[in-house]
Amino acid sequence: VVMPSSKVWESAIPNSSEGRGGQEEWANFNEYSRKAALCFLLHGTCEEVTSAERLVSKPQCTSDSRRVTRTIRPGACVGVHEFFGLREERSTSVTSRTLCLIEVLHRGVFLKEVDRYPRVLQSPEVTRLLTEDLDHAAASEPNS
Repeated sequence: VVMPSSKVWESAIPNSSEGRGGQEEWANFNEYSRKAALCFLLHGTCEEVTSAERLVSKPQCTSDSRRVTRTIRPGACVGVHEFFGLREERSTSVTSRTLCLIEVLHRGVFLKEVDRYPRVLQSPEVTRLLTEDLDHAAASEPNS
């Protein structure tokens, strides 16, 4: 149960100003992704705020910052990219607007169960949800 105006979820993937691929940056990312969790909104309403910064001009090293806010309702799932260890060059936070009921699936618990019951995971529903989330993310990105 989450009270109104409380932080429900926040992405905290470290972004490096020196570029991608540094050993320390990957170590931080791997540490974060081990702690990731999926949050399912079962009841209530939340506000999701996504901020992204992109390099506009290389010679002057200027950047453009964008912020997108949307309302999420029961049935929404946040944390998919982080849960599956996908890097994002954005930050997202979710704050409750009303009294909310949230169900959490921690990545560590999920991976432990996958190891415990080894088999080929086939789920059209998971594929559909991931595809919808990635399509939504691609549609919300500013055109280059």
